[in-house]
Amino acid sequence: AEDIKKYVEGLGKPTPKISTYILDISSFASIKSFTANIKSNFDHIDVLINNAGIFLNPFSKTEQGFEVTLGTNGIGTAYLTNLLLPLVIKSTEGRIVILSSAAINLLSSSTLNKAFEDIGGKNAKESNFEIYALSKYYNTAYAEIVQEKLIEKGINNVSVFSVHPGVVRSDIFNKAENSFTTFVFQSVFVPLLSIDVDTGATSTLYAATSPNAIDHKGKMFDEGPVIKLFKTPSTYTLDSARKIFDGINKE
Repeated sequence: AEDIKKYVEGLGKPTPKISTYILDISSFASIKSFTANIKSNFDHIDVLINNAGIFLNPFSKTEQGFEVTLGTNGIGTAYLTNLLLPLVIKSTEGRIVILSSAAINLLSSSTLNKAFEDIGGKNAKESNFEIYALSKYYNTAYAEIVQEKLIEKGINNVSVFSVHPGVVRSDIFNKAENSFTTFVFQSVFVPLLSIDVDTGATSTLYAATSPNAIDHKGKMFDEGPVIKLFKTPSTYTLDSARKIFDGINKE
């Protein structure tokens, strides 16, 4: 964040004030502290982009006892958004963008069904790609159902989206576990399928700023540069999304 701040301020043009705050999205205590700081300094939020996440990190549990990937990518993101939602509602036209992944296409029905009974992965014994895919399923489900809840309450000035940014050449692998799966991703998928960071930001920026995006509230956008709706897999249903949303909020 500080690097971005220096870059923007170095452009030599009039720029908005840029502030940075510390946040560990795997920790409820950190999220509470972060959101308290935001609420004390801002009276509304126009755009909330949930970009933070982890990929194939070594197995561990969060302070709340959740499997670290689910606790960070899925539950932490939802908890943060829940706490900041009142500020987004105060915007004239608020938007929330949650980064998901095409990895949801590879989530098995058996893993999803087990998740209904253990949303936070408290009984998990390992962190693997299926767990990552499940955490991204949580992101897509949360975005769609929180939008549904807002509309039910007559709150129509907030648009919520999830996006698949693509396989982006970023630093997400920096803390990934040294494993065969990580090796395959870094040596095969990244060289063959990856896109640069600028292209990877396209779908996120579209959801955050495009007037046309509002026609697809609650939906998931595919990677750029040409933006279209993401085709969710057969395992993704509105009923399953609602179960995931309810389970996350119980945690």
